[in-house]
Amino acid sequence: MLTAERNLVFEKIHNLRDIGGLPTRDGRRMKAGILYRSDELSAISKNDLTVLEELDLKMVCDLRTVNERKSRPDRIPPHWEIKEIHVPIHHGSQDMSTFVLFRTLNGNTDSLDFAKIIHDFYRCLVEERKEQVRQIFELVDEEDNIPALIHCTGGKDRTGYIAALFQLLAGVDYETVVSQYLLSNERIAGKMKKTERYLRLLSLYRIPSEKFKPMLAVDRKHLDFVIGQIRKDYGTIETYLNKGCGLKLSKIKKIKMMLVE
Repeated sequence: MLTAERNLVFEKIHNLRDIGGLPTRDGRRMKAGILYRSDELSAISKNDLTVLEELDLKMVCDLRTVNERKSRPDRIPPHWEIKEIHVPIHHGSQDMSTFVLFRTLNGNTDSLDFAKIIHDFYRCLVEERKEQVRQIFELVDEEDNIPALIHCTGGKDRTGYIAALFQLLAGVDYETVVSQYLLSNERIAGKMKKTERYLRLLSLYRIPSEKFKPMLAVDRKHLDFVIGQIRKDYGTIETYLNKGCGLKLSKIKKIKMMLVE
């Protein structure tokens, strides 16, 4: 499997990796050390902090909801003086307090269709979160914000979508982008098992493990759906960012040049 050049090893962060270091279709390479992706940073160990500090990050862009951030805040040392920017990019089903989630899981469970919820979530990403996509790309366009880390809770869906957009803009082959997207399943399998047990407990064990699976892993069909929708409506990633998200062509060109060597 093609991966970024640097192997980052953490104890309490499970899905932190460089989204660069990958070959592009024109024979060049997406730069490493520019953009990183990750799951939440709420349980960082001392050793994790040592590795993280070596990345010399200038910005952390948190895609989580307000409730997610309140319950599990990032633990970036203030004296690092890293910009911590909040750009929530989510579906309404995600922004639930524990109480609301408990009530939902203990309501009419027959009507709960997690496969449909995750499909609607991805549809929301590509159709209704264009403003947030523009914000993220504009943040990356600022040289003072690079290197940057983009993360959500599991670092698999929201972060996976944004990482795919950057990789495709840089010219990385789609199949390589898919393999990077699916790598999250390997990286966070243990973490998602704990999430599954937590959700089953909240449901008072009324909902079987199998029913939660669409929410706990990434599936190629979801990335195929959003990228296919972009290509259908806009033709290219560049046109989607420009016409769909309102990102200036000059910024798109500058970001692409920054990402490729």
